[in-house]
Amino acid sequence: MLGGALLPALLAGCSGGGGGTASPGAVPGQAGPVAAAAWPDAVPRSGLAKGMVLPLEAYMEAYPERVAIDRALNRLTEQCMARYGFTLVLPPPGTTPPPDNDDSNMERRYGITDRAAAGRFAYTIGDEGEPGQRMPALSDAETAVLTGRVAVKPDAATAPSTYQGKAVPDGGCAAEARDRVGVSLTDTSLEGRLDADSLDRS
Repeated sequence: MLGGALLPALLAGCSGGGGGTASPGAVPGQAGPVAAAAWPDAVPRSGLAKGMVLPLEAYMEAYPERVAIDRALNRLTEQCMARYGFTLVLPPPGTTPPPDNDDSNMERRYGITDRAAAGRFAYTIGDEGEPGQRMPALSDAETAVLTGRVAVKPDAATAPSTYQGKAVPDGGCAAEARDRVGVSLTDTSLEGRLDADSLDRS
């Protein structure tokens, strides 16, 4: 399984900066009612991709499942950080949903397929300038305990293996959470590889 959203992206080197944000009515670890209503449909309801579903989608994680996984990752990461005296509140998953329900990305697989989106974004992919969630600003110590590195960069040096005399998990609290949930930063699943290969061939 692949852990879906902000924290994995951050740890892969996409730093957000700034303070954590959430939609109105949302609480840490849960999406608010407005966000849930805006989640992508399992099957496109409009545009050129209306009603289209690839056979592989039956084996992929749907967006609600990714949100559930990300909630678990957030909760375990926050609990781990608390063991070291840090109060980390991660942005709640599900408040900034993508246009697609799963990795097949049917609504955007071959470009914008919806007339309203095309009218708004023309020939661009349609996500430029869209607001996203931000990670809370982290101190050097928080970064080390969270990621196991001295900075949030893929090539950053490894941080000390202890913090105030307590051993830090290899890869930090984020890696501990991923191990406990059973997810990885990269999608190595068979369905993921077949999906990518079918897109290349088409």
